[in-house]
Amino acid sequence: MVNTRPIKEALAYAYKMTDLKKDKWPTGLDDQILIDFIIGAYGGLCAEEIKYAFKLGCKGDLEIDMNHFQAFTPIYIGKVLKAYSGLRSKQLARTQSKQLTDFSEAQIDKKQYYEEYLFMKYDALLKGKYIFTEEDERHLYRKLTEGLHIKIATNKEKISAMEDADNQEPKKYRQNEQERDNKVKARAKRICFRNWINRMAFEEIDLRTEVNKLI
Repeated sequence: MVNTRPIKEALAYAYKMTDLKKDKWPTGLDDQILIDFIIGAYGGLCAEEIKYAFKLGCKGDLEIDMNHFQAFTPIYIGKVLKAYSGLRSKQLARTQSKQLTDFSEAQIDKKQYYEEYLFMKYDALLKGKYIFTEEDERHLYRKLTEGLHIKIATNKEKISAMEDADNQEPKKYRQNEQERDNKVKARAKRICFRNWINRMAFEEIDLRTEVNKLI
């Protein structure tokens, strides 16, 4: 079952941040619709990033109209999170992996990081919905293999992933070979992670318990 408590807390933070009157706070079905929308459309953002998005919006950094007219709807949330995601993408492209830390890990402890980026999305996968982004796959591969020393793939599987990645990465005229090689390696790691996480879900492994033992 997906743990929706962090999202509910992020929404409560957003309501207060944007001065939504208490009697206008979504409840019941309306509340569930917002949660489902966030998981489905912006599952790549953790709860802390959702809070941060509204904080930036209220500061004027997202350059959008933050007036919700006392109606907190999926359309309004989507406007804020879309603007935030666009800003984050630009920052990530400019500073690569360092900015990821600024936007996520620096603001949450290790256990919460795995709860938001791995476990909650794994819960969704158990229900048949894959919401891991390429960014998630790349960074979780590194954290699980280097940080927790989890063997995600055998040597044979890594070789197979490299072959698949090499076939998927287009060979462009006069392309820098080193650049292409780096892209192939990165793609192969994502393939390995994807195969591993899908295998865990197929076998219905209690990933939360197994990983928390190593944190």
